[in-house]
Amino acid sequence: MCPARQAWGLQARQRLCFTATMTGSFEAAAQVAAKWGSPADDTMIHVHVQRAGQRADQRAQARVDRVLAPATRPQVVAEAGRRVGREPFSLVIEMDGWMVRERGS
Repeated sequence: MCPARQAWGLQARQRLCFTATMTGSFEAAAQVAAKWGSPADDTMIHVHVQRAGQRADQRAQARVDRVLAPATRPQVVAEAGRRVGREPFSLVIEMDGWMVRERGS
C-alpha cells in the first residue's frame, strides 16, 4: 500500500503513468519513482503509459459508440438527465476576439 497512490486514487501502475505525465519524460519519471523506493526504468514506464493510453482510447470509443447507437442513445440521455444539477461542473468558453472593438484603457 502506498499512501500517496491511495490519496490520489490511483491503481498500482497508474502512479507511474501519472508521474510520467507530470514530469514530462519517461526518464524523469524513472528518477522520481526511484526516489520513493519504486525503481523502474524508462522503458517499463513507457510500456505502462502506452497500455493505459490504449485502454483510455478503447473506453472513450465505447462511450462514443454507446451515444451514437440508436438502441442505447435513450439510456445515455436519461443518465445524463439524472446527473444534471447534481454534480458540480465547469464550463469553459473560448472565443476569438478578432472582431472585438475595445474602448478606453
